[in-house]
Amino acid sequence: MREKDIKLLWGRSGNRCAICKLEVTPDGESSSIGEMAHIVARSLEGPRGKSNLSLDDRDQYENLILLCANHHAEVDNNPQIWSVELLHATKMEHQKWVSERLDKGLIFVSPVDNSEFLADRIGSWAKFSNGCVWAAVSITPLRLAEDTLNPVDPASSAAVNELSIPYDNQSMKFVNRSHTRSNENGLINDDLRNVKKGEGHRIQVFRSGHCEFLLNLQGSVKQITECTRGRDPAFGSEDLVIRYSHLAQAVKVAVEGLYSLWSRLLPFKDMTLSILVLNTRRCFLYSRELPYDEGVMMGYPVESDNLRISKVIAKNDSPRQVFELVIKQLVTYFGLVLDNVLDETGEFIRPDRLKMSI
Repeated sequence: MREKDIKLLWGRSGNRCAICKLEVTPDGESSSIGEMAHIVARSLEGPRGKSNLSLDDRDQYENLILLCANHHAEVDNNPQIWSVELLHATKMEHQKWVSERLDKGLIFVSPVDNSEFLADRIGSWAKFSNGCVWAAVSITPLRLAEDTLNPVDPASSAAVNELSIPYDNQSMKFVNRSHTRSNENGLINDDLRNVKKGEGHRIQVFRSGHCEFLLNLQGSVKQITECTRGRDPAFGSEDLVIRYSHLAQAVKVAVEGLYSLWSRLLPFKDMTLSILVLNTRRCFLYSRELPYDEGVMMGYPVESDNLRISKVIAKNDSPRQVFELVIKQLVTYFGLVLDNVLDETGEFIRPDRLKMSI
């Protein structure tokens, strides 16, 4: 879901269930958490899912309605009663009700907006990266509140200590437990001993529930860039190359790790997923070797300092599906495309050039 659609839905719904008018929040106890329900289901098999509405349009504001947990279950369990037409009418009537009460000052709408916080975090990541290529992946509550998580709770450190990071050509290892500690934000685990070699990670879990996973790709970038320059002397002195398999692995590991923290520690049903690749100006994406001395498959150079993807995801979404969705979008920034991300053995399928129709 797009952030714009989520803000519209919560704001125009007055943070209340469209059916019973119960005040709901994006956080708190399960009984008070609002749920962004689909009028036409996200899948063809879901409630009211047999529709001509495109799959992309199903996640947009026009197809969403804010409900409490009880009425979300009722609506989806009784699609023959709660038709598409009835839900649209209910949504329209509810938003009229909210608008009238806002005009009279009878209700107050607390905004659902984490954009200022995320802008601050992006600035911090850029400064921390020190001009090197890092992958930064985070999940953030739709509305920030302090003391969602206790960093000295043994459950918090246990969840961090069971995370894995890639190393040594994509092998995996657990984080070093001795590096897990509390800090001013909440809880942190990092290893920056070899950051000058282009290696290292930083994982943080904030008291507000924001979680972030940063992985250094600079060592891999330096290696593949030097190899490319050795094969092609015309390759620009300022150009850099990111190996697709390393970028994909970093994003996959981070998404899976953050979902693990979410499921074990945090109450939120929906969060903002942010993915940044930092310091990407003049970066190409290395896909694979080509046959018959054709060289290698690479995308086109990026002109942006940082690449960003931001979307709202649900706790019950599949981490694999989320990863596949964002990595497909990410490779398009380099002028490449992916139809499928993983093969039947779980190995990465390499991106290709866009095939133009004749």
